[in-house]
Amino acid sequence: MGIDLNNLFGQAKSAASQGMNDLLQTGGNSAIGYLEQQAVDVINQDQQQHVEAAQTAASQILSRPTVAGSFSAYLGNVMQNPTLKQYGTPIIIGIVVIAAAAVMLHRK
Repeated sequence: MGIDLNNLFGQAKSAASQGMNDLLQTGGNSAIGYLEQQAVDVINQDQQQHVEAAQTAASQILSRPTVAGSFSAYLGNVMQNPTLKQYGTPIIIGIVVIAAAAVMLHRK
């Protein structure tokens, strides 16, 4: 009884080939998944930095005092008017209704 080296090496070659195929299938997909997750993490960090920068810039702009005589100062004074505070919403709704009616009548 002899050892069939050809059969033995054939089985080893087949097992090694199957192992490499399995490694490529699982390892390749795992590597791609890992790289995708890293890219998502980088994008999320970048987005967070931009959101924080935008919020900081907006708060700096809003904290600046208005220049006397400017449109924003005028608008701020108008918005502080007690009559506008009390009746501002109905007035705005009325203006929108009148504008919509005018546009509809103009089309006909």
